[in-house]
Amino acid sequence: MAKYNQKDDGIYLPVIPLRGMVIFPDTVNPITVGRERSLEALEYATTLDSAIFLVAQKDPTIEEPGEIDLYRVGTISKIVQIMRFPNDRMKVLLEGKERAEVIKYNFKKNIITSVVSPIKTKRAPNFTKIKAYYRKVWELFKKYTNLTSSYPEEILQLIDHNEDIDKIVNIISAQLLINFQKKQSF
Repeated sequence: MAKYNQKDDGIYLPVIPLRGMVIFPDTVNPITVGRERSLEALEYATTLDSAIFLVAQKDPTIEEPGEIDLYRVGTISKIVQIMRFPNDRMKVLLEGKERAEVIKYNFKKNIITSVVSPIKTKRAPNFTKIKAYYRKVWELFKKYTNLTSSYPEEILQLIDHNEDIDKIVNIISAQLLINFQKKQSF
């Protein structure tokens, strides 16, 4: 993982508060950006190796969220592509890289920035048991995809041919049709 804008106290990144959605590591997602602070954050991120911190708002109806309105855990992401529209809006394709926890938010007039610390996955001492749980989750997810709207075959193949359990859990979590608060708890 790249070091981004690494400082002694963490990684310094611009922030985009997300309304009603959560971005997971190991996934690629489009979002539409129109708020001034988020547009400024995108512009600034292009000067920082296109790295940005995405974090969900607790209440999606708040136009100008403050610190208490944002969750403390989000995803360090990479800007893959930006499409600019004439009405001061942008559609952005983002790739989630890794979970991070906010050490500090900085609210300025036209931008929100943060200092974040990546969250490292802890390996359970009984990895064999974890793999058994994973197989059960994968089995249930396949049943879930048959009962709900159709999922692209590429997603199922990606999961089926991948050995990285953390990555697979992130991909499955992103696909679940549940509210963003439950996804945030993941």
